[in-house]
Amino acid sequence: MAEQKIIGLYVGGTLGELTGSMTIRGRRAMAVQHVCAAAHFARSAKLIEDAHAGEAFGGFFDEIIWNVSASVLMSCNAIEANINETLMDQAEDVPVTEEMKAKLHTIIADKTLSIFSKYECLAGLRGAKLEKGRSAYQNAQLLVGMRNELVHFRSEWTDETGQHANLSKKLLGKFGRNPFLPNEASIFPLACFSYACAKWSVKAATGFVAEFSKIVGLPNRFEASSARLSLS
Repeated sequence: MAEQKIIGLYVGGTLGELTGSMTIRGRRAMAVQHVCAAAHFARSAKLIEDAHAGEAFGGFFDEIIWNVSASVLMSCNAIEANINETLMDQAEDVPVTEEMKAKLHTIIADKTLSIFSKYECLAGLRGAKLEKGRSAYQNAQLLVGMRNELVHFRSEWTDETGQHANLSKKLLGKFGRNPFLPNEASIFPLACFSYACAKWSVKAATGFVAEFSKIVGLPNRFEASSARLSLS
């Protein structure tokens, strides 16, 4: 609560003072911060790769893992924060019917909905439809799948054909492998720790959000930060 004073208000023929209070509300937004962080960690991974170019596999590889993992996670965080913030914007900042506002808040509050289900729900409410076969959608889904495997990581033997092998097949050709590992190394988990993977992660997140924004006719909140998201 912030007390506001209005001085010099003319009341009943006399110059008086009116004292009142006013509540100021605000909302924080993190989607842009998340995606900028993802780009930052990607650039950090590149610096490490460049600094050790031509060297044999060494202790510096840990730092590559840290930065690429952070880039993947923050890219996914950006996708999720973006839809949550967009839903709230539509519910609170845009003139809509009470029925529409209730539907939007229901989507926001539903913890059983996946990230992409929320995007699909909002698209439907705006009379649009996401095409799941398009590369932007599929790359974003694959990115989230890789994030999930990293966060809920389960160790596997190298000769097993389990989840690591399945994910490696899906990631094949999506980005360049880590340059310090032999070519026969499985893409997931080790060979995917490369600047190329981090760059792909950022591009997958921003590409999906850009396409979604265009389909539903809403502003792309990442567009204004394009310079900060630039990756070589």
